[in-house]
Amino acid sequence: MQQRHKRFFEYQDHWLSKRPGSDKFYITFYDGRRRHIRRTSSGTTDIEEAKQVLIAFVAEISREYRTAPDMVAIIEVINTYLEEHMSNKPTLECSMYSARLLIDFFDRQHIGLVSDIKPFVIDRFIKERRDKGVSDSTIARNLSVLRAALNYAKRQQLLDYVPHIKSLPKAAPRERWLTPDEARRLINACNEQHHRDYIMIALHTLARPSAVLGLTTNQVDLEQNIINFLPEGKQQSMKRRPVVPISNTLKPILQRCITSSKSGHIIEYYGKPITTNVRKAFKLAATRAGLGNDVIPYTLRHTGATWLAMQGVSMRQIAGMMGHTVQATTEMYAKHHPDFMREATDALDNIFTM
Repeated sequence: MQQRHKRFFEYQDHWLSKRPGSDKFYITFYDGRRRHIRRTSSGTTDIEEAKQVLIAFVAEISREYRTAPDMVAIIEVINTYLEEHMSNKPTLECSMYSARLLIDFFDRQHIGLVSDIKPFVIDRFIKERRDKGVSDSTIARNLSVLRAALNYAKRQQLLDYVPHIKSLPKAAPRERWLTPDEARRLINACNEQHHRDYIMIALHTLARPSAVLGLTTNQVDLEQNIINFLPEGKQQSMKRRPVVPISNTLKPILQRCITSSKSGHIIEYYGKPITTNVRKAFKLAATRAGLGNDVIPYTLRHTGATWLAMQGVSMRQIAGMMGHTVQATTEMYAKHHPDFMREATDALDNIFTM
């Protein structure tokens, strides 16, 4: 057998060979797509080193093949995301609801692989949801679960390419906030103590619903009078979880929750943390309080920030509590501040009093 045709070592469908005029070993294999033999240098003349290079090369090729979008099922990506990443998150129930909608849609469209997720497919999903009267903000949340699942799969090296999932235009910022009287009515309309505690913590910290529900006793420091909404071991994301002060009104509530906690969580029910959102119970309480359907758990965050602005608290401090930038906070809440554009109106008054 001629030197260039000799197979010095074989591993799966690949082998080591040599080329005329070179002492180095070459990784050799048949490329079915291009329909010819391909070679790539192992970079070594040592047979044992070349064997290791060949084995590593095949492993990498195999990994890339397994993680190509045309080899990965959509349902596998979504289920992995829910089981590994979302299993202990307060928003699990909402994510599972969106996942069921997506999986059902893809099944009816006979779409099973990640590579089948094309822009026109996403447009079809959006149209179908809109035709059912679903708001764009809800559709955006549905798609955010798909986007998050795909990105998670890529981070875990389960997928080497993520198809583009279009974003819908953001809805106008929520303007609904509660008056102090409405807030008292809402609290009094709650049937369960943990619902009342949830409302008080949300109003006093401006935290997002998931951050309140996920709050643990070791994140609350009653001696320093601060709450660190970033759990230990977690990194900050775009939705920043800040350190906020504890008000005198909130402190005894937190003390009671810490003392009675059996799960290590501040908000719990019969000794267990609340792993689902509180939208349903919140809606029932809002109805009993005579409030509209536009009052949702997130309204409490907006309400607390609005109250602070109306009391003259600086935009910087409000932004710090919310985990927002000062610019974003100013755009949203400056109009509620008693000094809102005061210099401008005073200047105009001076002109007309001359």
